[in-house]
Amino acid sequence: MCRSQLLGLLFAVAASLPVSSAAHRPTLDQNFDSAESAYAVEDPEVSIVVYKEVTCDSPELWLSFEAKQGFPLYMQLGVPSIYRLSDYLPRLVLLHAGLPQLDEELPFTIPEGMGGLVMDPDGTNEPADFYEPFTGTESWIWVEQTLQLPTSGQGYLVAYDPRGWTGKLWVALGTVEDFSNVSPAMFGEWMREVNAFHETGIFEEPPLEQEQVCDASLPEAAATTEPGCNLSAANGSRSPAVLLGLMILMRSRRRRRQ
Repeated sequence: MCRSQLLGLLFAVAASLPVSSAAHRPTLDQNFDSAESAYAVEDPEVSIVVYKEVTCDSPELWLSFEAKQGFPLYMQLGVPSIYRLSDYLPRLVLLHAGLPQLDEELPFTIPEGMGGLVMDPDGTNEPADFYEPFTGTESWIWVEQTLQLPTSGQGYLVAYDPRGWTGKLWVALGTVEDFSNVSPAMFGEWMREVNAFHETGIFEEPPLEQEQVCDASLPEAAATTEPGCNLSAANGSRSPAVLLGLMILMRSRRRRRQ
């Protein structure tokens, strides 16, 4: 079966899937790169993910949320499984009132009255492999933490590369997964956008890209070996046939991650 026929079958199957209430779609960055333009999380208990292509013009991803004191905030920081990003080590910063003041200078302004927690990948350890079944994409998880918030109110999650490199990353939070009310059109859009972000080559040939350092004056940048070009379009991702099987088996569901 040729690619065009298979893709047509994928969307035909998607069109037959049932629709029910409250979808939580993945979001690709739309200049959520400051406290003022942060992605607003509606409910930090519900699982969402925001994908970010880090550029020199937009080096940070910001998410804002509201939660009560004692809320267990579940956070993940991941990188798509792309060969040239195998050494890409972004960091995640939690900003919230009640957290200690940070001694380290950060490349952005911390909102007034907030302290922070810096979460860096441990470069000596291997990341956790993650397979996302609904889009058939794979990632490396470098940070996974749950923290009880010290006070009620607004907080932020900020992801960026402290070495000043371009690249790709994503931030997820929440433990309740709810895939009800997913229309065929939404699912088809997710499939294309998320697979393009992960450069799987399923829907389109990925570009040959090479990352660059934006600020060579950063001490981390000087000691970093430049990531190589992406020479593999597949990147080890699942084939369209596997995706087709997953779509056939998909049903509206709601579950809590154990």
